[in-house]
Amino acid sequence: MDHVQAQPSDPEHGRPITAATVQRHHWVNAGVVGLAIAVVLGLVVGRSAAPRRPTTTQAATHLASVSDFVSVSRDGRTLTAFAIAGPCGDYVHNELLAKVTATRVSVVMRVEGRRYSASQLEHMVCATWGTFGPRAPLPSIRLSEPLGARAVVDALTGRPIPTYGGSLIARPTVLPRGCVPGAVEPRSDVITNGPPYARGFHPGVSWTCAVATSFPSSRFGPASTLEVGQWRGRIGSLGLPVERRASVHGLPAIIKVAAVNSPTDVIARSVSWMQGATTYIVTSYSGLAASPAHSRAVLSDAELLAIADAMVVATPAASSR
Repeated sequence: MDHVQAQPSDPEHGRPITAATVQRHHWVNAGVVGLAIAVVLGLVVGRSAAPRRPTTTQAATHLASVSDFVSVSRDGRTLTAFAIAGPCGDYVHNELLAKVTATRVSVVMRVEGRRYSASQLEHMVCATWGTFGPRAPLPSIRLSEPLGARAVVDALTGRPIPTYGGSLIARPTVLPRGCVPGAVEPRSDVITNGPPYARGFHPGVSWTCAVATSFPSSRFGPASTLEVGQWRGRIGSLGLPVERRASVHGLPAIIKVAAVNSPTDVIARSVSWMQGATTYIVTSYSGLAASPAHSRAVLSDAELLAIADAMVVATPAASSR
């Protein structure tokens, strides 16, 4: 969890920004008005969770710095950040706030719940870790205009925050039946790396879609999911055995497979390749219970290669973001 100084100041105007200051204002829920944006005293508020009934007592909240980097949507108007978890990895509601000017976008996270010190977290005993079920959307905010060349900075410290995505996101032209590309979200390279781990800063983004199958969805998600991700620089794909070598856009590619119970019970299959200065990974997952039916929910080598070969890949020279 991020820890910030008490009474931080707005880096542009020197006024203190506190959780109490944020709570005094009435925020408009973007879930109620679609993509409408509330601008209150220069702060834009984006909601990533479903509307909740107002209560007479407000939950404790605190402000925290946005970590790592933020992703930029395909149209350049939506910024998304990693959520800040509660103690023991529990889900807590995060709200991404932003102050927009002609030259920069200052962002800060409003987090429900009390702030814990590093010492308190270190000595905390957890009966369980994290929560199960569908993952909540990451906190995001919709800008009135594309980010463009404006800088993104931490509203608490003035620290520049890297961005990744925008027009650099590869565009799919072939998709499996039922697939509607979802929102673009930031992705860490840690979860995709297999040893030896890559060195340096490798921001990434990905989006997912549900693939139509003969199996019903469960409370944990669809029976079949496609994920398309890309990362700056060279990283390793999922730490799985190499199934076979392939080619995408005339470049070397690797197909990896994860199986359970037996080599024929495939629960995930991915194809990865590096093009220019970017690593691309297209993965098909099964959301079924462990059984031979897994393989019927996972796309084949040929289907994944068809998706990868048809992707229109941008180059950094053609875009600034």
